[in-house]
Amino acid sequence: MAVQRVAVISMHTCPLEQPGTGDSGGLNVYVMSLANALARRGIQSDIFTRKASSLNSPVVMAAPGVRIFHVEAGEADVVEKDRLPLLSPAFIAGVGEALEARSVSYDAVHSHYWMSARAGKALAGRLGVPHVMTFHSLGQAKNSTLATGDLPEPRHRLLGERRAVDAADHIVASTEAEASMLMNHYGACSRRISVIAPGVDTAIFTPQARGAADSRLGVRNRDGDFTLVIAGRIQPLKGIDIGISALAELQKDPHLAGRVKLAVVGGPSGPNGEAELESLRQLTIRSGLAELVDFKEPVPQRDLAHHYRSADLVVVPSRSESFGLVALEAQASGTPVIASSAGGLPEVIRAGHTGTIVESLAPQAFAQAIGELLLDDEKRAEFGRNAARHAAEFTWGATAEKVLGLYEAREAAEAAESCKVEEIAESGTTARRM
Repeated sequence: MAVQRVAVISMHTCPLEQPGTGDSGGLNVYVMSLANALARRGIQSDIFTRKASSLNSPVVMAAPGVRIFHVEAGEADVVEKDRLPLLSPAFIAGVGEALEARSVSYDAVHSHYWMSARAGKALAGRLGVPHVMTFHSLGQAKNSTLATGDLPEPRHRLLGERRAVDAADHIVASTEAEASMLMNHYGACSRRISVIAPGVDTAIFTPQARGAADSRLGVRNRDGDFTLVIAGRIQPLKGIDIGISALAELQKDPHLAGRVKLAVVGGPSGPNGEAELESLRQLTIRSGLAELVDFKEPVPQRDLAHHYRSADLVVVPSRSESFGLVALEAQASGTPVIASSAGGLPEVIRAGHTGTIVESLAPQAFAQAIGELLLDDEKRAEFGRNAARHAAEFTWGATAEKVLGLYEAREAAEAAESCKVEEIAESGTTARRM
């Protein structure tokens, strides 16, 4: 069956929202980028998201072949994430009304994040088409690496994720690590999981002369100074505190003391986001780094690319990370990455070739890895060149082509049927990589 139109469910966040703050992040980039890539293949994507503002138009033509439907479900305002699942029935009804009003049908339904699964399953069942699921993050993974004092993901999320696994005809995992987590902790059938890496927009994230990026950002560094960048939402799981503490450790090195600055690009996320930002500011002051750390507001992707290019290294000290889109974008921009071993980061970064994977979350370990590359200009330049070539292998076109195969009803149906007779926890079973 040739797929012509896909319904995309992103209940909790609109893909047009600015990534890097609130509930907007890599998922927003993923949903919009995949829809654009499908549109280039002549496939229409209609994205259904909850109306979170009275200013949201009912329908927005986001790009050629990509429409966004703002569905009324509860008050047209930002709602705490824990309350959103209660709005699922209203959201499902709103999606149904949108379909009836336009007499439109779809060849597949693709749900993003566990909260969207209930609506996705209902719509797919109504239309008799495959339901594909992408989680983007998993509560179990987050709870296994909590920062001190951070709140664990609630029980209703873990239960909701298990139901989402059962609701999907097929699941897209971004990395082998995510696929393993889905099978081992959520009982997902391996034959219903395909490992498909996201892409990166190399028209935006591409190497350019650092001087041009510095000029765009208004950056004026002294000769011999270094710049580190951490990009992402301000929340404990991103490990920004580890990055700041690593910078404090670097002050003990006489070759680097006072020469390394850190830009944190991102905004508060979640109910404790503002408190986390204030905690990070206080950590900076206590560590004597007030003149070396700059907290910057989230920026559009084109401006984010300038930050990557302006950096000597991009640091990703995450405690939990399903994929690590920031690490891929930075590499595409020609900047080496120092990252934790959380989740899929070791699959995104070629350790010893495009950056360094730090096995420990200790600030001293990060400081050592950062310092070694900062003081080796030749290796850092080589890693940057390697990084751009490596990231070029990740294209949204390739991602779309592989996901498109899952939208085919026959393939998804066969996978779902085969799982009825598979031993779920069978030893040695692995998801397929596409």
